[in-house]
Amino acid sequence: LNRRRYSEFIALRADMKKAFPKINFPSAPAKRLFGRFDGKVINERLEFFQALCDLIAADETIRVCDRVRLKTYCS
Repeated sequence: LNRRRYSEFIALRADMKKAFPKINFPSAPAKRLFGRFDGKVINERLEFFQALCDLIAADETIRVCDRVRLKTYCS
């Protein structure tokens, strides 16, 4: 199991938007200082994570991109 922080997914999304500006990536829920463990916030983040992972999995160009591969599998 590879643990990731929310900020890492935000950074991954930002890198992908730079690399693939014509692709419509899912919007990330706003970061919250308070209430980040609230069920609604967690569900919003899970939906974002799932949408981002689905997009990566569905698009071979994104999936084989070095930026994506390095961020997802290394470190």
